[in-house]
Amino acid sequence: MSNSKVLVAGATGTNGRALIDTLIARDTPVRALVRNIESARATLPDGIELVQGDLGAPDSLNAAFDGVDKAYVVTAVQPETVALLRNFFSAAQAAGVTHMVKLSGMGASNASPSEVIRQHAATDEDLHASGLPYTILRPNSFHQNMLWQAGGIASTGNFYLPLGDAAQSTIDVRDIAEITSTILTTDGHIGKTYDLTGPESLTFHEVARIIAEVRRAPVEYASPKRSFNRDILGQIQTVLSLRDAGTNERRDLAAVRSDGWNVCYEIGNSEVAFSVETTMEVRNFRTFLSAKKN
Repeated sequence: MSNSKVLVAGATGTNGRALIDTLIARDTPVRALVRNIESARATLPDGIELVQGDLGAPDSLNAAFDGVDKAYVVTAVQPETVALLRNFFSAAQAAGVTHMVKLSGMGASNASPSEVIRQHAATDEDLHASGLPYTILRPNSFHQNMLWQAGGIASTGNFYLPLGDAAQSTIDVRDIAEITSTILTTDGHIGKTYDLTGPESLTFHEVARIIAEVRRAPVEYASPKRSFNRDILGQIQTVLSLRDAGTNERRDLAAVRSDGWNVCYEIGNSEVAFSVETTMEVRNFRTFLSAKKN
């Protein structure tokens, strides 16, 4: 088992924080790349090594890689993702990193109607071309994403997503972190791309039923038509806001979409039911939700 120091970029996000927790539990040395040291100290575990840097400022990344053998990167959803990850890969190349693990997305394809999914494909290709020893992880959506809907469900008993009757095999971020930490601390994963899913594929009507059973109160799911307008998007954005990693800045989907950027939720009403690919025991949605309730 390797005990090489791991640099985690995206450390203050949901996936990054979960990975740091699992690496610490395995006694793996960790360095967190953050843009704001003070705010990161309030978010990350005590005693963790922090280094200040910004993927948008390539010169700031050199110190982050000093003495690091392995790296993990995930970025917030943003228009500049491709350029930011190219900066990170270039700095890793210069530092001689021996293993780069990148969080991508299931279905990454240059032909996708979703700009987010096309970004995943483009940055996966950049990592291939970089010559870095790599592993790419392509998870489906996360159980935790349903927490964005908690306020609306609590106040109205309803939630809205433009996903029609499509099914998703969502996965718990903590299970992704366990898989990632295993990949970073054991051999045999270089050059591999893994699809990661939960143990079941659920429509959001089924998700609503599970939430209703757990909270013992009615819950209904509604899906706007694909041609949903800005008014409907405005209703959805209140629960689909994105917190920019490492800062208190809030970026919402309406602001991003106003620049003509097609967000991932616009692939809704797809008839594709994402399949279950997992080969390890992971948490299903009911288990995740029940633990949150307690």
